[in-house]
Amino acid sequence: MFVAFVVLGTGSMCLLGQATNAIISGTVTDATGAAVPGAAVQVRNLSTGVLRTATSNNQGRYNVPDLLVGEYEAQVSKTGFETMVQRGITLSVGSDREIDFSLRVGQTQTTVAVEAQTPLVETTSAALTSLVEQKQIADLPLNGRNYT
Repeated sequence: MFVAFVVLGTGSMCLLGQATNAIISGTVTDATGAAVPGAAVQVRNLSTGVLRTATSNNQGRYNVPDLLVGEYEAQVSKTGFETMVQRGITLSVGSDREIDFSLRVGQTQTTVAVEAQTPLVETTSAALTSLVEQKQIADLPLNGRNYT
């Protein structure tokens, strides 16, 4: 009985704070600033071609979690509005990128592409993070210990 508890208890442990993926979220509004519910959001990884989709809720919010690190392109479309595309989205480990879209009334065949780079300032989290390069790890002093 005790052994079963120990095995089950340790099997359900999870590592918190060990984020290896990233998130893209934001708000979809119209030209007046009103929320656009039911907008189709597509996020595509440019290096792998993997496409993830989401739909904006009643407040116009969308969330695309568990994205791999890399370069992305996001597209938002809704019937009666022009399709908007945001390019140049760079995701790093643990980043939560906020990408807001303002849709203009128009034909669905019209696509507006935004080429501007998004800033690398994290506005949705107070966590301090940094990327550690392989050279930095190799240069760590080991004080006579062998890490392998």
